[in-house]
Amino acid sequence: AKHYDQGARVHSDSWGCENVANPRACNLYSFQARSIDEFVYANQNFLVLFAAGNEGGTPVTNVVQGVNLQQGLFTVGAPATFKNGIAVGAAQTSRPRSEMCTADRVCSLENIALFSSKGPTFDGRVKPDMVAPGEDILSPRPSDQTPDSAQCVGDFGTSQTFSGGTSMATPAVAGMAILVREYYLKYNPDDASRNLTSGPLGDGKGPSAALLKATLLSSCRSLSGTFAARAEDGTTSVFNIRNSFNRVRVEGHGRMVIENVLRLPSSDGLRLIVMDRFQIDDGEEHVFQISVQQRGTMKINLAYTDPAGPVQGEFDPRVVLVNNLDLEIECVIGATC
Repeated sequence: AKHYDQGARVHSDSWGCENVANPRACNLYSFQARSIDEFVYANQNFLVLFAAGNEGGTPVTNVVQGVNLQQGLFTVGAPATFKNGIAVGAAQTSRPRSEMCTADRVCSLENIALFSSKGPTFDGRVKPDMVAPGEDILSPRPSDQTPDSAQCVGDFGTSQTFSGGTSMATPAVAGMAILVREYYLKYNPDDASRNLTSGPLGDGKGPSAALLKATLLSSCRSLSGTFAARAEDGTTSVFNIRNSFNRVRVEGHGRMVIENVLRLPSSDGLRLIVMDRFQIDDGEEHVFQISVQQRGTMKINLAYTDPAGPVQGEFDPRVVLVNNLDLEIECVIGATC
């Protein structure tokens, strides 16, 4: 509340539940997750981002209480299991420093980092929401850390080091969220015109956290590479992301490419339609018609702020969604979709 009162509207968090012996014990809607959702529901222009966790490479048994845990699933840890914000997983970078960088598996932004915690939540929600580069990220070195010659690369000396984790990926998404917020405050998304005073959402409240989330998720594209998981015997298996049934559980919506969604003066053929602070009552239905004049790609994303749900225990499948909103897309008769 203090940070919000001082004007903060985007909050990046690189901490969470850790249970090395049983990371699935952290995959629950905790009291902390509930408290965050409660605060955001009361302050709906406050976007919170959490690191998904680094337990995706933990060796697992196949089944626990009837739930298939293969491929490192169900390892996202609270409070990244919350609803009203963004949980961020980690993709690789092209730096060949990871143990998973081999002649058969070249490190790439198109791969998921082995350690990146995977979803879904035990009540079936998609987590992580998206991924960003989080392996071998150059960052400041703590003053109490002894320099490691293997980490001192190029001219970076002893003041910087390479580090990895979903904690490194989350701030990158938070920084982009701040830029998206500024865009909505200063630009008109209908025609990409800029108003130095304020845009249509620069009315004091600013864009909602749900709009920022929808924008970031709409910018994402699926990774074309691989992800890996370890079995109990320590063997590592590699899976193609796009061919995997668990694709959305590994990468969420994918990796953000923000120029895919924000309309700027330099954008070529991109159109952005925004509806924010929209309310709907129980049992109500709203229909919107969009006319597409030429063949192309259309992305439609629904994000909303939900009241806090019931706290879960370990391996608890109770539904924590209070409002379950459905987005249905239909093509008119005769159209090619």
